[in-house]
Amino acid sequence: MNIELYSIRGFTGSALKQKLEEALAAHQVPCTLVEIHQVDQFIKAGLASVPAFRIGNKVIQHPHDGDVDETVAKVLAFV
Repeated sequence: MNIELYSIRGFTGSALKQKLEEALAAHQVPCTLVEIHQVDQFIKAGLASVPAFRIGNKVIQHPHDGDVDETVAKVLAFV
């Protein structure tokens, strides 16, 4: 399974990546997490805002003032 993380480089994107990698490893979920930082790729994916995860056709956006753990939980629940 391939999970894409669309984000600008910074704290929130890094925190989301780290927490998701830890959660996937803890639950022994085999997948590949790819980070995408190019704005043209955000537009191509049709994203209204970043950070956001895309798993197949499903997009899970991280709210501007949202909790990292809640967003990671949403990704895990979908996976």
